[in-house]
Amino acid sequence: LGEFFDVITLSYEHGYAKPHPSIFITTLEKLGTNANYSLHVGDDPIADIRGAKRVGMKTAFINKRGVKTDADIEIKRLIELTAFL
Repeated sequence: LGEFFDVITLSYEHGYAKPHPSIFITTLEKLGTNANYSLHVGDDPIADIRGAKRVGMKTAFINKRGVKTDADIEIKRLIELTAFL
């Protein structure tokens, strides 16, 4: 994974898992950025979308099952995200 991402925060090392705000905040600090400049992409409406929104991040939900969320962006496949970036 390290070859694809600059920062990886693993819940078992961090001590908290999503949707706990701490894991998002710690990752943002490692990246040296603020929540309002960040987009969290995920496929879990609670852990990913609700957790990221609670700390002020924009969210993109990979919605493969027609689940309703309050994500800022909904896509079915990751490739669709390029249209928003």
